[in-house]
Amino acid sequence: MKLAPWFWVLSALALVHPQLFGQDQVKPSVVSPLIGDTLDVAERDHYQLFLNLKGFEWAVFYLNPDSSLKVKVSLLEDGARRDTIIAGSRSLAALRNHIQLVAQKDAEVGFKDEKEEGAEVVLLLNNGQEIKGELVSVRDSAVVISTIEDIDEKELASQTASISVIKNQEILHVTVKGKSNLLKGMGLGTLIGVGSGALLGLASGDDPPGWFSFSAGEKAAALGILLGGAGFIVGTIAGVISSKGSKEIEPLPDLDFSSLKSVARYPAGEPGYLREIK
Repeated sequence: MKLAPWFWVLSALALVHPQLFGQDQVKPSVVSPLIGDTLDVAERDHYQLFLNLKGFEWAVFYLNPDSSLKVKVSLLEDGARRDTIIAGSRSLAALRNHIQLVAQKDAEVGFKDEKEEGAEVVLLLNNGQEIKGELVSVRDSAVVISTIEDIDEKELASQTASISVIKNQEILHVTVKGKSNLLKGMGLGTLIGVGSGALLGLASGDDPPGWFSFSAGEKAAALGILLGGAGFIVGTIAGVISSKGSKEIEPLPDLDFSSLKSVARYPAGEPGYLREIK
Protein backbone atom coordinates (compact mmCIF):
# COMPACT_ATOMS: atom_id res chain seq x y z
CA MET A 1 0.00 0.00 0.00
CA LYS A 2 1.34 3.40 -0.98
CA LEU A 3 1.32 5.91 1.87
CA ALA A 4 0.39 9.54 1.29
CA PRO A 5 3.24 12.08 1.38
CA TRP A 6 1.75 13.87 4.39
CA PHE A 7 2.17 10.69 6.45
CA TRP A 8 5.93 10.79 6.00
CA VAL A 9 6.06 14.50 6.82
CA LEU A 10 4.17 14.01 10.08
CA SER A 11 6.30 11.00 10.97
CA ALA A 12 9.47 13.02 10.48
CA LEU A 13 8.15 15.84 12.65
CA ALA A 14 7.25 13.38 15.39
CA LEU A 15 10.82 12.06 15.42
CA VAL A 16 12.35 15.52 15.53
CA HIS A 17 9.87 17.04 18.00
CA PRO A 18 8.24 14.23 19.98
CA GLN A 19 6.90 16.78 22.47
CA LEU A 20 4.45 17.95 19.76
CA PHE A 21 2.66 14.62 19.90
CA GLY A 22 0.98 13.09 22.91
CA GLN A 23 1.92 15.93 25.24
CA ASP A 24 -1.53 15.93 26.77
CA GLN A 25 -1.19 12.21 27.53
CA VAL A 26 1.90 12.71 29.74
CA LYS A 27 0.89 12.14 33.35
CA PRO A 28 2.06 14.37 36.20
CA SER A 29 4.71 12.88 38.50
CA VAL A 30 4.39 12.60 42.26
CA VAL A 31 7.44 14.39 43.61
CA SER A 32 6.74 13.63 47.27
CA PRO A 33 3.98 11.98 49.31
CA LEU A 34 3.76 15.26 51.22
CA ILE A 35 2.57 17.30 48.23
CA GLY A 36 1.74 14.75 45.50
CA ASP A 37 2.13 15.94 41.91
CA THR A 38 0.67 19.43 42.43
CA LEU A 39 2.01 22.25 44.59
CA ASP A 40 -0.56 24.70 45.97
CA VAL A 41 0.04 28.19 47.39
CA ALA A 42 0.26 27.09 51.04
CA GLU A 43 2.74 24.34 50.18
CA ARG A 44 4.74 26.75 47.99
CA ASP A 45 5.11 29.13 50.93
CA HIS A 46 5.88 26.43 53.47
CA TYR A 47 8.50 24.65 51.36
CA GLN A 48 9.91 27.91 49.94
CA LEU A 49 9.51 27.02 46.26
CA PHE A 50 9.00 29.36 43.26
CA LEU A 51 8.87 32.39 45.53
CA ASN A 52 10.04 34.64 42.69
CA LEU A 53 6.90 33.96 40.63
CA LYS A 54 4.24 36.62 41.21
CA GLY A 55 0.61 35.57 41.13
CA PHE A 56 1.46 31.90 41.78
CA GLU A 57 -1.64 29.65 41.94
CA TRP A 58 -0.37 26.11 41.51
CA ALA A 59 2.37 24.05 39.88
CA VAL A 60 2.22 20.57 38.33
CA PHE A 61 5.36 18.45 37.98
CA TYR A 62 6.36 16.27 35.02
CA LEU A 63 9.40 14.00 34.91
CA ASN A 64 11.86 14.34 32.01
CA PRO A 65 13.84 11.31 30.73
CA ASP A 66 17.01 12.66 32.38
CA SER A 67 15.24 12.78 35.80
CA SER A 68 15.01 16.56 35.73
CA LEU A 69 11.61 18.11 36.24
CA LYS A 70 9.42 20.12 33.91
CA VAL A 71 6.98 22.29 35.82
CA LYS A 72 3.74 23.77 34.54
CA VAL A 73 2.88 26.82 36.63
CA SER A 74 -0.41 28.70 36.67
CA LEU A 75 -0.10 32.43 37.36
CA LEU A 76 -2.82 34.98 38.00
CA GLU A 77 -1.74 38.54 37.18
CA ASP A 78 -4.07 41.54 36.99
CA GLY A 79 -7.07 39.22 36.80
CA ALA A 80 -5.66 37.32 33.83
CA ARG A 81 -4.56 33.70 34.21
CA ARG A 82 -1.69 32.30 32.19
CA ASP A 83 0.43 29.16 32.25
CA THR A 84 4.18 29.03 32.02
CA ILE A 85 6.55 26.09 31.62
CA ILE A 86 9.79 25.81 33.59
CA ALA A 87 11.93 23.28 31.73
CA GLY A 88 14.95 21.55 33.22
CA SER A 89 14.07 22.45 36.79
CA ARG A 90 15.96 20.81 39.64
CA SER A 91 16.13 17.01 39.63
CA LEU A 92 13.44 14.87 41.20
CA ALA A 93 15.90 13.62 43.85
CA ALA A 94 16.95 17.16 44.76
CA LEU A 95 13.37 18.34 45.17
CA ARG A 96 12.44 15.31 47.26
CA ASN A 97 15.44 15.89 49.51
CA HIS A 98 14.49 19.55 49.95
CA ILE A 99 10.91 18.69 50.92
CA GLN A 100 12.06 15.94 53.27
CA LEU A 101 14.49 18.28 55.04
CA VAL A 102 11.70 20.78 55.66
CA ALA A 103 9.44 17.99 56.95
CA GLN A 104 12.17 16.75 59.28
CA LYS A 105 12.65 20.25 60.64
CA ASP A 106 8.90 20.46 61.27
CA ALA A 107 9.06 17.23 63.27
CA GLU A 108 12.23 18.14 65.18
CA VAL A 109 11.56 21.71 66.26
CA GLY A 110 7.79 21.89 65.85
CA PHE A 111 5.69 23.92 63.46
CA LYS A 112 5.98 27.65 64.05
CA ASP A 113 2.36 27.95 65.20
CA GLU A 114 2.38 24.87 67.39
CA LYS A 115 1.08 24.96 70.94
CA GLU A 116 2.23 22.49 73.56
CA GLU A 117 -1.10 20.75 73.16
CA GLY A 118 -4.61 21.42 71.90
CA ALA A 119 -7.81 21.41 73.89
CA GLU A 120 -9.47 18.14 74.83
CA VAL A 121 -12.67 17.80 72.82
CA VAL A 122 -15.60 15.43 72.45
CA LEU A 123 -17.21 15.26 69.01
CA LEU A 124 -20.81 14.05 68.84
CA LEU A 125 -21.53 12.85 65.31
CA ASN A 126 -24.84 12.76 63.50
CA ASN A 127 -24.90 8.96 63.79
CA GLY A 128 -24.68 9.13 67.59
CA GLN A 129 -20.99 8.18 67.79
CA GLU A 130 -18.68 10.09 70.14
CA ILE A 131 -15.01 10.71 69.38
CA LYS A 132 -12.73 12.02 72.13
CA GLY A 133 -9.23 13.39 71.75
CA GLU A 134 -6.94 16.38 71.40
CA LEU A 135 -7.93 19.07 68.91
CA VAL A 136 -4.99 19.14 66.49
CA SER A 137 -6.25 21.58 63.84
CA VAL A 138 -9.38 23.01 62.25
CA ARG A 139 -9.66 23.01 58.46
CA ASP A 140 -12.23 24.75 56.28
CA SER A 141 -14.30 21.58 55.92
CA ALA A 142 -13.04 19.25 58.66
CA VAL A 143 -11.82 18.95 62.25
CA VAL A 144 -8.60 17.04 62.95
CA ILE A 145 -8.13 15.29 66.30
CA SER A 146 -5.70 12.83 67.88
CA THR A 147 -7.07 10.07 70.08
CA ILE A 148 -3.80 9.83 72.05
CA GLU A 149 -3.59 12.28 74.94
CA ASP A 150 -0.43 14.02 76.22
CA ILE A 151 1.57 13.36 73.06
CA ASP A 152 4.42 15.57 71.87
CA GLU A 153 5.17 16.67 68.30
CA LYS A 154 7.61 13.88 67.44
CA GLU A 155 5.26 11.17 68.73
CA LEU A 156 2.30 12.71 66.92
CA ALA A 157 4.22 12.77 63.62
CA SER A 158 5.20 9.10 64.02
CA GLN A 159 1.78 7.84 65.17
CA THR A 160 -0.45 9.31 62.49
CA ALA A 161 -2.81 6.32 62.79
CA SER A 162 -4.18 8.02 65.90
CA ILE A 163 -5.22 11.10 63.88
CA SER A 164 -8.77 11.33 62.57
CA VAL A 165 -10.16 13.84 60.09
CA ILE A 166 -13.86 14.40 60.71
CA LYS A 167 -15.88 16.21 58.05
CA ASN A 168 -17.92 19.17 59.29
CA GLN A 169 -21.17 17.73 57.92
CA GLU A 170 -20.71 14.65 60.12
CA ILE A 171 -20.53 16.69 63.35
CA LEU A 172 -23.61 17.51 65.41
CA HIS A 173 -21.73 19.51 68.04
CA VAL A 174 -18.39 19.73 69.84
CA THR A 175 -17.71 19.87 73.56
CA VAL A 176 -14.49 21.60 74.55
CA LYS A 177 -13.58 20.08 77.89
CA GLY A 178 -12.92 22.44 80.75
CA LYS A 179 -9.57 22.68 82.48
CA SER A 180 -9.22 22.98 86.24
CA ASN A 181 -6.15 24.79 87.57
CA LEU A 182 -7.23 24.51 91.21
CA LEU A 183 -4.77 21.83 92.35
CA LYS A 184 -1.99 23.39 90.29
CA GLY A 185 -2.64 26.81 91.84
CA MET A 186 -2.78 25.43 95.37
CA GLY A 187 0.45 23.49 94.98
CA LEU A 188 2.37 26.22 93.18
CA GLY A 189 1.23 28.92 95.62
CA THR A 190 2.21 26.83 98.63
CA LEU A 191 5.59 25.96 97.13
CA ILE A 192 6.41 29.59 96.33
CA GLY A 193 5.31 30.71 99.81
CA VAL A 194 7.33 28.08 101.65
CA GLY A 195 10.40 28.68 99.49
CA SER A 196 10.22 32.45 99.86
CA GLY A 197 9.80 32.21 103.64
CA ALA A 198 12.72 29.81 103.98
CA LEU A 199 15.00 32.02 101.91
CA LEU A 200 14.07 35.13 103.88
CA GLY A 201 14.66 33.36 107.17
CA LEU A 202 18.05 32.00 106.15
CA ALA A 203 19.10 35.33 104.64
CA SER A 204 18.36 37.16 107.90
CA GLY A 205 20.89 35.04 109.75
CA ASP A 206 21.00 34.19 113.46
CA ASP A 207 19.77 36.76 115.98
CA PRO A 208 22.21 38.03 118.62
CA PRO A 209 22.13 35.99 121.85
CA GLY A 210 19.32 37.04 124.13
CA TRP A 211 16.01 36.10 125.68
CA PHE A 212 14.04 36.60 122.45
CA SER A 213 16.37 35.41 119.66
CA PHE A 214 16.05 32.86 116.91
CA SER A 215 18.44 31.02 114.67
CA ALA A 216 18.29 31.39 110.90
CA GLY A 217 16.88 27.87 110.66
CA GLU A 218 14.09 28.60 113.12
CA LYS A 219 13.15 31.79 111.30
CA ALA A 220 13.24 29.95 107.95
CA ALA A 221 10.82 27.32 109.28
CA ALA A 222 8.43 29.87 110.81
CA LEU A 223 8.39 32.14 107.77
CA GLY A 224 8.06 29.12 105.50
CA ILE A 225 4.91 28.00 107.33
CA LEU A 226 3.48 31.53 107.43
CA LEU A 227 4.13 32.42 103.80
CA GLY A 228 3.28 28.89 102.69
CA GLY A 229 -0.21 29.34 104.15
CA ALA A 230 -0.57 32.69 102.44
CA GLY A 231 0.66 31.18 99.18
CA PHE A 232 -1.87 28.37 99.51
CA ILE A 233 -4.72 30.89 99.76
CA VAL A 234 -3.47 33.05 96.90
CA GLY A 235 -2.78 30.01 94.72
CA THR A 236 -6.25 28.61 95.38
CA ILE A 237 -7.88 31.87 94.32
CA ALA A 238 -5.70 32.09 91.19
CA GLY A 239 -6.46 28.47 90.31
CA VAL A 240 -10.20 29.05 90.56
CA ILE A 241 -10.05 32.23 88.47
CA SER A 242 -7.91 30.66 85.72
CA SER A 243 -9.94 27.45 85.48
CA LYS A 244 -12.26 27.04 82.52
CA GLY A 245 -15.52 25.16 82.32
CA SER A 246 -16.61 22.92 79.47
CA LYS A 247 -18.08 24.68 76.44
CA GLU A 248 -20.54 23.43 73.86
CA ILE A 249 -19.84 24.52 70.26
CA GLU A 250 -22.61 24.27 67.71
CA PRO A 251 -21.71 24.61 64.02
CA LEU A 252 -22.78 27.78 62.24
CA PRO A 253 -25.40 27.39 59.48
CA ASP A 254 -22.65 26.90 56.89
CA LEU A 255 -21.01 24.15 59.04
CA ASP A 256 -18.20 26.43 60.14
CA PHE A 257 -16.11 25.40 63.17
CA SER A 258 -13.44 28.09 62.68
CA SER A 259 -14.08 29.41 66.20
CA LEU A 260 -12.23 26.33 67.49
CA LYS A 261 -8.93 27.28 65.84
CA SER A 262 -7.77 29.29 68.82
CA VAL A 263 -7.74 26.18 71.06
CA ALA A 264 -6.17 23.79 68.52
CA ARG A 265 -2.55 22.65 68.66
CA TYR A 266 -2.03 24.25 65.24
CA PRO A 267 -4.25 27.37 65.20
CA ALA A 268 -2.94 28.74 61.89
CA GLY A 269 -1.61 26.15 59.46
CA GLU A 270 -0.39 22.55 59.55
CA PRO A 271 3.05 20.91 59.24
CA GLY A 272 3.76 18.78 56.16
CA TYR A 273 3.03 15.38 57.70
CA LEU A 274 -0.40 16.56 58.83
CA ARG A 275 -1.39 18.07 55.50
CA GLU A 276 -0.79 14.65 53.96
CA ILE A 277 -3.62 13.14 56.02
CA LYS A 278 -6.94 13.54 54.23
